[in-house]
Amino acid sequence: MRDWANVEGWNWISAQFGEGLSFNVWEGFLGGERYVNGFVHREGTNRAVVRLELEYRWPKRMHVPESAFLNIVDEKGDRYQVTASSLGHCPLIKSGLWIEEVFAGFTLNDGHTEHEGIGVIEHAWHAGSRRTLLGMRQLLRAAGDLYRR
Repeated sequence: MRDWANVEGWNWISAQFGEGLSFNVWEGFLGGERYVNGFVHREGTNRAVVRLELEYRWPKRMHVPESAFLNIVDEKGDRYQVTASSLGHCPLIKSGLWIEEVFAGFTLNDGHTEHEGIGVIEHAWHAGSRRTLLGMRQLLRAAGDLYRR
């Protein structure tokens, strides 16, 4: 069972670039500490992520990523520079935790080749009561979009 109220937040990002290349990284925050986990699937094997650097750009609304930049290093020392661009998003709320689900296009450069792919960014953070109330308009708009379909 997840302890939604005490988790400070997380970033989960996963992307696929065809059958031979994908990655799944997670960065979590608990008790003031940062935790990183994940893998790069390459050449038929999963390689543990040993380092992750992540930067978001959210020019319209804080905590709603418009783009992301990742530097990933796997256990074999291979480096991946990744850029993601938002194609759409949907907000969720669970026990005061605000979760932005972002569908995104990805470009991965492995030092030799540039790969195009598709994936998801999940950014979770505690909004607080005031921000949650202000964000209800966004949730209602998303629900209305689903209803009209």
